[in-house]
Amino acid sequence: MAAVRKTFSLLSLLALYLGALATVAAWPSPVDKPANGWLRGVLADWHQQGVPGWVDYAFVEAASNVVLFLPFGVLVGLALPRRLWWLTVPLGFAVASAIEAGQLMFLPRRVASVQDVTVNTLGALLGVLLVVAGRGVGLLIRSVHRQRARPLRPVDAAPGLQPPDVLGRTDSLPQGVLGSDPGEHRAFDPRRIP
Repeated sequence: MAAVRKTFSLLSLLALYLGALATVAAWPSPVDKPANGWLRGVLADWHQQGVPGWVDYAFVEAASNVVLFLPFGVLVGLALPRRLWWLTVPLGFAVASAIEAGQLMFLPRRVASVQDVTVNTLGALLGVLLVVAGRGVGLLIRSVHRQRARPLRPVDAAPGLQPPDVLGRTDSLPQGVLGSDPGEHRAFDPRRIP
C-alpha cells in the first residue's frame, strides 16, 4: 500500500511539473520579459561589486533553463525503473525539442534556439544524476547498516580452540592455527605484534 501511495505521489508531482512546464513553454511572450530591465540592473550592480563579467543576462538565461529541467530529470528518473534511468536524458531532449519546435511554429514572439534544447537536456541529465547518486548513497548506507546488524559469529574453528586474546597472543592454540607454527603462515604471525 505504501508503494502505491509513493508511486501516486510521484506521478502527481510529475503531472504538476509537466503542467507548469507546458504553461511556461506555451506562454505567448518571453517569460523573462517583465523582469528583463530589473535583472539587467541587478547584474550591472553585481558587476560593480566584483562579480565577473561573464555572469551576464545570457548566462542567467542559460542557467535558468538548466534549473527549469532539473525537476524533469529528478521526477522522470524516479518514475522510471532503476535500470532505465538513462532514458531520462533522451526524454528530456525530446521534450525540450518539442517545446522549441512548438515555439518556432506557433509562437511568433518567442525565440526558439538550439541552445535552449542543449541546456534543457543538460538540466535533465543533472537531475537524473542526482537520482542515481542518491540511490547509490542509499544502497551504500543500507549495506553498512545490514553489516552492522549481523550478529557476530563464533570463531570458525575446531571445538575447544580459543581465539586469540585481545593482544593477539595465540599461545593456547595448537600448532598450525593462526600462525602459531613458525614454519607456517609467516605472513601472519600474531606473536610478532608488540
